[in-house]
Amino acid sequence: MTRMDFRSRVVLSLMVLCAACKRHEAPSVDAKVDIKDGTKIDASILSLLADEYWLLETPVSTRPDGGTSKLVAGPALVVLGDDGLVETPVGSYPPIKGYVPEAILRKPELLRGLMRYAVRTAELHAESPSGPVIGRLHPGAFVSVSPKGVSDAGAGFALVGSLLPSRDKPPLVAYVEEDSLRSTMSNVEPERPIPGREARATFGVVSTVWYGGSAKAKPLSFLRCHEVLLRNEGAEATQRLDGVELTGKNEYAFVWTASPVIHNSLVCPAHAVTRRGAELVLVDPNPRWDQGDPAESAVVQRVVHEIPAGYVRVAPPEPERLASTIERGASLYWLVATEKGPRCDTWRFEFVRKRSEGDVTTLEARLVHRGPVEHLDEMGRVHYPVTYRVASGGRPAFLHFDTLTSGGHLAMKCVCEYDYRILSGQADEVLALARPFPDDAVAFDPGEAERWFFTKKACDAHRENAVKAIELDGHQTTRVGFHATELL
Repeated sequence: MTRMDFRSRVVLSLMVLCAACKRHEAPSVDAKVDIKDGTKIDASILSLLADEYWLLETPVSTRPDGGTSKLVAGPALVVLGDDGLVETPVGSYPPIKGYVPEAILRKPELLRGLMRYAVRTAELHAESPSGPVIGRLHPGAFVSVSPKGVSDAGAGFALVGSLLPSRDKPPLVAYVEEDSLRSTMSNVEPERPIPGREARATFGVVSTVWYGGSAKAKPLSFLRCHEVLLRNEGAEATQRLDGVELTGKNEYAFVWTASPVIHNSLVCPAHAVTRRGAELVLVDPNPRWDQGDPAESAVVQRVVHEIPAGYVRVAPPEPERLASTIERGASLYWLVATEKGPRCDTWRFEFVRKRSEGDVTTLEARLVHRGPVEHLDEMGRVHYPVTYRVASGGRPAFLHFDTLTSGGHLAMKCVCEYDYRILSGQADEVLALARPFPDDAVAFDPGEAERWFFTKKACDAHRENAVKAIELDGHQTTRVGFHATELL
């Protein structure tokens, strides 16, 4: 190996280490070796070996049967020897040498143990190397691995974990071709949008799918706060995160023609930018948050130098068009999904009452549906009791929805109430967001907001553009401003 080749390998190892450290922050634990900061690798490192792994969040003991142990936060590059002995390559600092617990070696755990990267796309098989396909690994996926000869994977296959989501009990593991995994990676394939005629995105609708034969079908959990792609007119559902793709049969195939975003998903945090002193802070939802791990935070925050491209500044519409629409008893239009495609739904404000307390103006009304309601045709006239607080003191306006009502009775099976912030607007529309959102936000992702229109003409024009966008890219289904509805 030439000096230049060797230097390139070292640089690549360090780049992978830094990227992995950013994605996998270690919790605070006593008596641990933290490899994340100050790692040094000198020129004595040999070429990468078949027995190299990244060690992550794993206790390392002085003896195979236990003894004194320390937690390696990692990820740290180690070479695996006999009896679970791991050791950092010569020249690494700080050095690590000790034994990994047998239980971790035998069955991969979630983001813990011996880890490797997928370097090519490979199918994931449940139950055995010849079992049903439940998804694929893509280049860049960082998964836990049971080393060769320890698991029951057999020749040419490896047992892997760290597959989403962790709500499955026991945690999901699968078999994958062994040569698709290495300790380093390169030439990561870019994401490619899937045409709308082949797939359609949904959010918060599909949380469980099934794999295996119909007689022995088994459940597979999906992340509830991460996009799902539907294929075959909704019969097949796929979810992908960090290079791990899971696929199964969707028992709720009718969501193909239902709203791509439902009220249940409004518990999922939205993207935002806040200001902390002179700094801008990007607030991203944590897609792993709904896996049931109490240690997970709902959002991930980091300082940025500027507002990301495509974000829109929070700016209460002037003049207050929505307030005047409510006071006049005029109509509001938003996009809903039907079996015949997207449609502009018409709702009208009635029985309006106005009250003021100091600088706060509040409007109470009924938001009444004009015409049949999708999934509610047999119930006739329905309305939302609503309360609107006009923007004041730098705070955005918000519209509170009580549970949908029909004939004096709740039209839903739940007491479902929602608060929409009115974050921005133009002459013919406003952008409304009901997902958790920081009160001090200065900017947001408009693709996550609903688009409400003041004229039927403006809504119809947007509907035509939305249909074209979805035909070109199925991912756009959740980003064209559909109103969040309930599946009844």
